[in-house]
Amino acid sequence: IAAMLAAVGEPTRMLLLHRLTAGPAHVGKLAELVGAPVVNVSHHLGVMRQAGILEDTRAGRRKVYALRDDVY
Repeated sequence: IAAMLAAVGEPTRMLLLHRLTAGPAHVGKLAELVGAPVVNVSHHLGVMRQAGILEDTRAGRRKVYALRDDVY
């Protein structure tokens, strides 16, 4: 639990989590929603994925992120 809390203890990550409560989204869409560069959003999503908060799947060339069911 401590690792998960540390992963969301950053304002951009909290905003990304809020956006993902509406459903899965790809990195480009999330970057547009939070007003941050894709590379930064990708990094934040990777941190949260490694902490076990998110899961990702491939949809063609895009990576789609979603909150893990057992976490949210």
